[in-house]
Amino acid sequence: MAETINSSYEKALKTINESPEKAEEVFALLQEAYSQGSAEAAYAIGSWYLHGKHVDRDISKAANS
Repeated sequence: MAETINSSYEKALKTINESPEKAEEVFALLQEAYSQGSAEAAYAIGSWYLHGKHVDRDISKAANS
């Protein structure tokens, strides 16, 4: 299972670095990894919400990620 978490998170990182316009796809990958227990994905999602990067800024969602 940890392998699946890491692969979803790593795929998200690779995709956003190569194709920033695919942020919606990346966010879905991060959510998948987060739902499987990835602390890295939780941090990334929280950061996106905190800074309003690729999503609308939402401090509440940032704090709960």
